Amino acid sequence: MPHQILTPSVPAISSSLNASSLCAIDIDFFGPTGGASQSDVTNSMLYAAGLPNITGQIYSGSVPIRVVNMSLGSIGGGCSTAYRNAIADVTNAGVTVVSSSGNSAEENPGVKGYPASCENVISVGAVDPLSQRAYYSTYNDELDVAAPGGTTGTDLNGDGQSDGILAFDGSENLAYYQGTSMASPHAAGAIALIYALKPEWDAVQMEAFIKSGFFTDDIGTEGKDDEFGYGLINLDKAFTNLIDGGLDFTYATITPGSFNFGYTDTEKLITITKVGTGDLSVTQVTSPNSELVSIEAIEIDASGFGTYKITLIRGDVPDGTYNGSVVAELSDDSKSNVTFTYSLGAERVGPEIGYVLAYLYDDNGDYYKGWRIQLGEGGLTFQVTDIDIGTYKWLFSTNIDSDGYIRGYGEIWENYPELTSQYEFFTLTDSDIEASSVYLKTRSSGGALSASSMLSDLNNKNETKHTNIKSKLIILEN
Repeated sequence: MPHQILTPSVPAISSSLNASSLCAIDIDFFGPTGGASQSDVTNSMLYAAGLPNITGQIYSGSVPIRVVNMSLGSIGGGCSTAYRNAIADVTNAGVTVVSSSGNSAEENPGVKGYPASCENVISVGAVDPLSQRAYYSTYNDELDVAAPGGTTGTDLNGDGQSDGILAFDGSENLAYYQGTSMASPHAAGAIALIYALKPEWDAVQMEAFIKSGFFTDDIGTEGKDDEFGYGLINLDKAFTNLIDGGLDFTYATITPGSFNFGYTDTEKLITITKVGTGDLSVTQVTSPNSELVSIEAIEIDASGFGTYKITLIRGDVPDGTYNGSVVAELSDDSKSNVTFTYSLGAERVGPEIGYVLAYLYDDNGDYYKGWRIQLGEGGLTFQVTDIDIGTYKWLFSTNIDSDGYIRGYGEIWENYPELTSQYEFFTLTDSDIEASSVYLKTRSSGGALSASSMLSDLNNKNETKHTNIKSKLIILEN
């Protein structure tokens, strides 16, 4: 649906570390209400990376931004499509994304938080002054590194001060804080300093450097673990490896980063590529799910880099969707992996629900115009024409029981802009607009509205019309 907003505000971004060849930033998109939508977060990320976003503006400073820190998140659920897309775009632009793992270890042990647990994000946990996992620090198998997060309730060194992290409290005053929100900027700043020494690196190479052990001290269980990831950040160790060690870092990547066999495909191709000039070779390509796939080299060089065919063996398992992975083991004892999914059984389809009522409201909340839209399997594309210039919002709702009321118990409905958006309306100017998808959701209740009274004056308005609105798709949420 339309998403053209007048006079949008630019995300407030404060520089937390500057040098002639780098910039690490912490995105501040929480306004006076103390909250922000996911759209705020993703558009701030895109702004910082110099990419198109809802503000119509991008960062254009003389110092390149290489790291974005996000001391925020939520526990449970999953990595949303909006996060996945924005993070992929930012990473491809050469920017490393860092995020706090969360502070819910006591209430939710081992549970993942987002966006920290999204792919291509460096998830940061917190340690206390004894380099032990801070009691609050969320831990899971997506955690990458640990950094000082503080414990405000202790004074282990006996200096009469809290063991929290000393930071500005939003003004010129200093205060002690604790949390993975304090640990994450430590890691982001350290990564930015590495970029200052290696400005030619991209985000993928930086992630490989972090996971190699050159950047961290391995504390806790040997190797990567759920409490500390690859270990506690050690900037001195990283500098030594880069400068005194003359490190020429070489690593391997697999493309695509993930793939889906769906319900019918049985063969996919992957490409293993060497990045860097060091001595590195592929020792073997295997799968932890060896009963699921066979792997065949199609076109590779003497070092094992090149194209491999992955053939799926679906087997006799219950209907559903399953995951697997393929791992390239390398001569330096590192590994690179790709994940895949596949499904068995009949492909799910949405129910036949008949028509959807599409209503436009103006910025006074008054009904402007309405349409009946027949919604088939998978949704549809539709266009409405001759709409006055103005500010509007959409309401889409079924009327499944034909009782003359929409948005009631059990109805499938959504607003546009969505209920979770920071915006209540969109603005239609003097040109046609084409918009994105709206996903209808089943809700317990939203306060029923009369459908028949609005539709009775359908298309009866006679104002001068100017522009059109085109919506790509409406899809039911299963």
